[in-house]
Amino acid sequence: MSNLCHFDIIRNVIKNGAGNRKMNSSFAGTKTTEAIHLNEVSSILMQRGYMVYRPEADVGGVDFLLASPYGITYKCQLKSRAFVHWNKYGDKGLHMVFPGKGDAGSREWYLVPHDELFETLKSKHGNAPMWDHPNHGEHWHCPVSKDLAENLERYSIQNAKIGESKQYFNHELKREMFNLDSVADWEKCHAIGHSIDGYAIAT
Repeated sequence: MSNLCHFDIIRNVIKNGAGNRKMNSSFAGTKTTEAIHLNEVSSILMQRGYMVYRPEADVGGVDFLLASPYGITYKCQLKSRAFVHWNKYGDKGLHMVFPGKGDAGSREWYLVPHDELFETLKSKHGNAPMWDHPNHGEHWHCPVSKDLAENLERYSIQNAKIGESKQYFNHELKREMFNLDSVADWEKCHAIGHSIDGYAIAT
Protein backbone atom coordinates (compact mmCIF):
# COMPACT_ATOMS: atom_id res chain seq x y z
CA MET A 1 0.00 0.00 0.00
CA SER A 2 1.42 3.39 -0.98
CA ASN A 3 1.82 6.18 1.54
CA LEU A 4 -0.78 8.23 -0.28
CA CYS A 5 -3.34 5.46 0.06
CA HIS A 6 -2.52 5.19 3.73
CA PHE A 7 -3.07 8.92 4.23
CA ASP A 8 -6.33 8.79 2.28
CA ILE A 9 -7.56 6.02 4.57
CA ILE A 10 -6.68 8.05 7.68
CA ARG A 11 -8.44 11.08 6.21
CA ASN A 12 -11.57 9.08 5.42
CA VAL A 13 -11.67 7.52 8.88
CA ILE A 14 -11.38 10.95 10.47
CA LYS A 15 -14.00 12.49 8.20
CA ASN A 16 -16.53 9.66 8.30
CA GLY A 17 -15.93 8.34 11.78
CA ALA A 18 -15.44 11.50 13.80
CA GLY A 19 -15.32 14.75 11.86
CA ASN A 20 -16.77 17.63 13.81
CA ARG A 21 -19.58 15.53 15.30
CA LYS A 22 -19.71 14.91 19.02
CA MET A 23 -19.39 11.24 19.92
CA ASN A 24 -21.64 10.02 22.74
CA SER A 25 -19.24 7.41 24.10
CA SER A 26 -17.30 8.19 27.27
CA PHE A 27 -14.29 7.17 25.17
CA ALA A 28 -14.65 10.43 23.27
CA GLY A 29 -12.76 12.53 25.77
CA THR A 30 -10.10 15.16 25.33
CA LYS A 31 -7.32 12.64 24.65
CA THR A 32 -9.43 10.91 21.99
CA THR A 33 -10.12 14.20 20.24
CA GLU A 34 -6.44 15.13 20.45
CA ALA A 35 -5.44 11.79 18.90
CA ILE A 36 -7.93 12.28 16.05
CA HIS A 37 -6.61 15.78 15.39
CA LEU A 38 -2.99 14.59 15.54
CA ASN A 39 -3.71 11.85 12.99
CA GLU A 40 -5.41 14.34 10.69
CA VAL A 41 -2.70 16.98 10.73
CA SER A 42 0.10 14.38 10.70
CA SER A 43 -1.19 12.91 7.45
CA ILE A 44 -1.11 16.38 5.85
CA LEU A 45 2.34 17.19 7.18
CA MET A 46 3.89 13.85 6.21
CA GLN A 47 2.64 14.22 2.66
CA ARG A 48 4.63 17.47 2.57
CA GLY A 49 7.82 15.74 3.68
CA TYR A 50 7.70 16.56 7.41
CA MET A 51 8.34 14.03 10.16
CA VAL A 52 6.23 14.07 13.32
CA TYR A 53 7.71 12.88 16.62
CA ARG A 54 5.55 12.40 19.71
CA PRO A 55 7.37 12.64 23.08
CA GLU A 56 6.51 10.30 25.92
CA ALA A 57 5.10 13.20 27.94
CA ASP A 58 3.85 16.73 27.32
CA VAL A 59 6.77 18.64 28.86
CA GLY A 60 7.12 22.39 28.54
CA GLY A 61 4.00 22.63 26.41
CA VAL A 62 5.38 20.37 23.66
CA ASP A 63 2.79 17.93 22.27
CA PHE A 64 4.98 16.89 19.36
CA LEU A 65 8.14 17.83 17.46
CA LEU A 66 7.91 18.61 13.78
CA ALA A 67 11.01 18.16 11.62
CA SER A 68 10.84 19.88 8.26
CA PRO A 69 12.63 18.49 5.18
CA TYR A 70 14.79 21.64 5.27
CA GLY A 71 16.41 21.01 8.65
CA ILE A 72 14.12 23.10 10.86
CA THR A 73 12.55 21.59 13.98
CA TYR A 74 9.39 23.06 15.50
CA LYS A 75 8.16 22.51 19.06
CA CYS A 76 4.40 22.22 18.66
CA GLN A 77 1.34 22.46 20.87
CA LEU A 78 -1.81 20.95 19.34
CA LYS A 79 -5.17 22.67 19.85
CA SER A 80 -8.67 22.39 18.39
CA ARG A 81 -8.90 26.17 17.79
CA ALA A 82 -6.75 29.30 17.87
CA PHE A 83 -5.37 29.34 21.41
CA VAL A 84 -2.87 31.49 23.31
CA HIS A 85 -1.85 31.50 26.97
CA TRP A 86 1.18 33.57 27.84
CA ASN A 87 1.90 32.05 31.25
CA LYS A 88 1.95 28.53 29.78
CA TYR A 89 3.28 28.99 26.27
CA GLY A 90 4.71 32.49 25.97
CA ASP A 91 8.41 33.11 25.21
CA LYS A 92 9.15 29.39 24.82
CA GLY A 93 9.66 29.16 21.08
CA LEU A 94 6.47 27.14 20.65
CA HIS A 95 4.31 26.87 17.56
CA MET A 96 0.56 26.39 17.88
CA VAL A 97 -1.04 23.87 15.53
CA PHE A 98 -4.81 24.05 15.08
CA PRO A 99 -7.53 23.63 12.43
CA GLY A 100 -9.71 26.19 10.75
CA LYS A 101 -13.40 25.78 10.12
CA GLY A 102 -14.73 23.01 7.92
CA ASP A 103 -14.95 19.24 7.79
CA ALA A 104 -12.16 17.08 9.11
CA GLY A 105 -9.92 15.94 6.29
CA SER A 106 -10.58 18.98 4.11
CA ARG A 107 -10.18 22.00 6.41
CA GLU A 108 -7.15 24.26 6.72
CA TRP A 109 -4.54 23.65 9.41
CA TYR A 110 -2.22 26.32 10.80
CA LEU A 111 1.33 26.27 12.14
CA VAL A 112 1.79 29.61 13.92
CA PRO A 113 4.42 30.87 16.38
CA HIS A 114 2.58 31.22 19.69
CA ASP A 115 3.93 34.66 20.49
CA GLU A 116 2.92 36.06 17.10
CA LEU A 117 -0.55 34.53 17.40
CA PHE A 118 -0.74 36.01 20.90
CA GLU A 119 -0.14 39.52 19.55
CA THR A 120 -2.65 38.99 16.75
CA LEU A 121 -5.40 37.86 19.12
CA LYS A 122 -4.51 40.52 21.69
CA SER A 123 -4.97 43.24 19.08
CA LYS A 124 -8.49 41.92 18.47
CA HIS A 125 -9.58 40.75 21.92
CA GLY A 126 -7.18 42.38 24.39
CA ASN A 127 -9.91 44.61 25.80
CA ALA A 128 -12.30 41.74 26.44
CA PRO A 129 -13.12 41.18 30.15
CA MET A 130 -11.79 37.61 30.11
CA TRP A 131 -8.55 38.33 28.25
CA ASP A 132 -6.51 38.99 31.41
CA HIS A 133 -7.80 36.38 33.85
CA PRO A 134 -6.99 36.99 37.54
CA ASN A 135 -5.73 33.42 37.98
CA HIS A 136 -4.55 32.38 34.52
CA GLY A 137 -3.16 35.64 33.18
CA GLU A 138 -3.47 36.70 29.56
CA HIS A 139 -5.09 34.01 27.43
CA TRP A 140 -7.68 33.55 24.71
CA HIS A 141 -9.15 30.89 22.45
CA CYS A 142 -11.58 31.12 19.57
CA PRO A 143 -12.55 29.42 16.30
CA VAL A 144 -10.77 30.65 13.20
CA SER A 145 -13.02 33.38 11.82
CA LYS A 146 -12.87 34.60 8.23
CA ASP A 147 -10.81 37.65 9.28
CA LEU A 148 -8.40 35.57 11.34
CA ALA A 149 -8.02 33.06 8.50
CA GLU A 150 -6.98 35.91 6.20
CA ASN A 151 -4.40 37.09 8.75
CA LEU A 152 -3.03 33.57 9.15
CA GLU A 153 -2.98 32.64 5.47
CA ARG A 154 0.82 32.57 5.33
CA TYR A 155 0.84 30.08 8.22
CA SER A 156 -1.54 27.62 6.60
CA ILE A 157 0.10 24.20 6.37
CA GLN A 158 -1.52 23.79 2.97
CA ASN A 159 0.12 27.04 1.80
CA ALA A 160 2.80 26.13 -0.73
CA LYS A 161 5.19 28.72 0.75
CA ILE A 162 5.32 27.08 4.17
CA GLY A 163 8.45 25.09 4.85
CA GLU A 164 10.35 26.08 1.73
CA SER A 165 13.15 27.93 3.54
CA LYS A 166 16.38 26.19 4.49
CA GLN A 167 18.15 26.50 7.83
CA TYR A 168 21.84 27.35 7.39
CA PHE A 169 24.79 26.61 9.62
CA ASN A 170 27.12 29.56 10.16
CA HIS A 171 29.86 28.20 7.91
CA GLU A 172 27.34 28.14 5.03
CA LEU A 173 26.56 31.86 5.25
CA LYS A 174 27.77 34.15 2.48
CA ARG A 175 28.33 37.92 2.63
CA GLU A 176 25.82 38.66 -0.15
CA MET A 177 23.06 37.07 1.91
CA PHE A 178 23.24 39.99 4.36
CA ASN A 179 22.79 42.61 1.62
CA LEU A 180 19.26 41.59 0.66
CA ASP A 181 16.24 43.78 1.31
CA SER A 182 13.77 41.58 3.20
CA VAL A 183 10.79 43.46 1.72
CA ALA A 184 11.84 44.00 -1.88
CA ASP A 185 13.63 40.63 -2.12
CA TRP A 186 11.15 38.62 -0.04
CA GLU A 187 11.09 35.59 -2.35
CA LYS A 188 14.88 35.47 -2.52
CA CYS A 189 15.13 35.75 1.28
CA HIS A 190 12.57 33.00 1.70
CA ALA A 191 14.55 30.73 -0.63
CA ILE A 192 17.77 31.38 1.30
CA GLY A 193 16.38 30.83 4.80
CA HIS A 194 18.11 31.68 8.07
CA SER A 195 21.08 30.55 10.10
CA ILE A 196 20.95 27.96 12.86
CA ASP A 197 22.14 30.52 15.42
CA GLY A 198 19.45 32.99 14.45
CA TYR A 199 21.60 35.61 12.72
CA ALA A 200 19.48 37.72 10.41
CA ILE A 201 20.08 37.03 6.76
CA ALA A 202 18.50 40.31 5.72
CA THR A 203 17.90 43.60 7.49
